[in-house]
Amino acid sequence: MITPEQLVLRKTGIGGSDAAAVVGLSHYATPFSVYLDKTTDAVKETTEVMNRGHVLEPFVQSLFERKTGWKVQNTLQTQRSPDHPFMLANLDGVLPSERAVVEFKTALYTPKVREEWGEEGTDEIPKHYLIQVAHYACVMDVDTAYIGVLFGDEKIFNAYRKFMLLRLKPNALCLVMIWMSCIATSGSMSISGMGS
Repeated sequence: MITPEQLVLRKTGIGGSDAAAVVGLSHYATPFSVYLDKTTDAVKETTEVMNRGHVLEPFVQSLFERKTGWKVQNTLQTQRSPDHPFMLANLDGVLPSERAVVEFKTALYTPKVREEWGEEGTDEIPKHYLIQVAHYACVMDVDTAYIGVLFGDEKIFNAYRKFMLLRLKPNALCLVMIWMSCIATSGSMSISGMGS
């Protein structure tokens, strides 16, 4: 999760998610919205999809680590390119042993989205993510980037009301009564549910 200090620092340069917008390939921003973000006090609105991605990021990282056997090193500080100081990176992680950056994503599993992703293990990823990780690789002076992605449904999480629990309480009471009257007293229970 990005800290308030990192949000302020973001105003001083172009980050990975800004890079795709600057070249006109972002699904989420335009070159003009990046300009406004950098030159005004406007605060970017966070969406439910963005919040979900932040919450699921540690889970996606753990899936990536399990699948690859690599341990991702999280770097929480904003990185700045020494050669191009306007280039910033808020990385999800790095793999020092592979000299690589790592980015974690969540994506809705729709036919349109699925078309943008190639087969697992390939370098076929959506163009806006390619720009983002290429930007990060440039900032970090590495040649390789890995992306772990969790595909999901738009309704990946539902919250239900407590009334469902109230319906379970009478069932629990029935179980206690059956236990007390059939099993605890006679030590057995017939298939019909009645004591023997």
